[in-house]
This record gives sequence, C-alpha cells and structure tokens, in this order.
Amino acid sequence: MNGREPENALRRATVLAVGRGLDRWTEIGGWVEEAGFEMNVLAAARDVLSRLEQIDVGIVLLNAAVPGFHGLIETMNATPASPPVIVLTETVEFDSVVRAFRSGAVDVLQLPLRRQDLIERLAEAAQDDFQRARHRHLYRRLTRLMGSLTPRERQVMQCVVEGSANKQIAADLGISEKTVEVHRHKVMRKMEADSLAALVRMNMVIEASAGQGAAPIPV
Repeated sequence: MNGREPENALRRATVLAVGRGLDRWTEIGGWVEEAGFEMNVLAAARDVLSRLEQIDVGIVLLNAAVPGFHGLIETMNATPASPPVIVLTETVEFDSVVRAFRSGAVDVLQLPLRRQDLIERLAEAAQDDFQRARHRHLYRRLTRLMGSLTPRERQVMQCVVEGSANKQIAADLGISEKTVEVHRHKVMRKMEADSLAALVRMNMVIEASAGQGAAPIPV
C-alpha cells in the first residue's frame, strides 16, 4: 500500500446518514464535509441499498432510532458492498450495543458526538472500505474474464490451479495432452495471466469472493 491511499480513500468516500429524525445531521454534515467526505442524508432506510450501488467507498451512519435498524445492518452486510456501519445512539444499552455488533456494525457512538472521535472513526472505516472496494473491482474484472472461458477451459483452469500436470489433466478429462496445452494457452490469454502464479492468485480471489457472498460467475 502506498502513502497516497488513505488520502484517496477519504476523497472518494461517501457517508450515508440514515434517518432524518436526528436533529444533529446538519452539524455532523458540516464536520464530515470539512474532513473531506461527501455526506448524503437519506430519509428512508430502503434508499441506502440503491445508493450504495452508485458509489465506490461508502460508510453508513445509522440513527439507532430507525425502526428495525439491526435488520438493516444485516441486510447491508449481505450485499456485495457490505459497507462499514457506525450506529449513533442517544442512550447506550448493553443488549442493543451487543446486538448491533453481532448484526455487523463496526462501532456504536453515543450522542452527542465529539467531532474528533467521529472523524477518526470515519477515516478508519473509509480506509477499510477503500481496500474492500479495490477487491470488489478486481473480482468484477476477474468475473468478466472468467466469463469468456468455455466450460472445457474452466475445467482445465481448475485442474491447473490445483497443481495437476498436463498428463494428469488429459487423463482426468479424457482428452489428449496436446488439447490440454491448447486449452491451457487459451486460459492464460483470456485471463490475462502472465504466469501460473498469477492465475493461482486470480483463482484464490474468485473463490474467496464467492465465499463472501459475491455474485456467482455466469456459466
């Protein structure tokens, strides 16, 4: 990671403030924008999911007064964006705080807020989500490349990244070694991989993302 990434994360981050019932949003919005973020106040919880699809790096400030806010956190965490969620609450109740964290919130802050505490937490969340955004972009690129492979090429690729030699792949798939070599060459070209190690890393990203609920690669 180079030294410019935290700055880039802040500049690209959008803070989504959910729940108009909080009369401090104007003050909080001023702090947030002075720190280099963009802030959108969303009246309805349902607006969050559609807005998240439009931005690269997003952090959600969620008013605990929003009905069913725990369920909203779980819903957001189940999406590919899976944004960091910071809950703002007038009163800190142990059971509610524990449930918020279990639902997937990254922090719970009590109102009234201290400006420095909020900005520091937003900066940490933005940097975390910036890294995840990079991963999401990479996954989408690999999904596009993977979609260009034929079913047979995918079979060969899977055998290759598992460490099988051409002879073994030929025996397993019932094809000649020459055919394996042709498919292997096409896989490397279509996946834009310049080495076996690069292809293995790509496959690891695809599998890890799929395990986290990313959209499956079309067959």
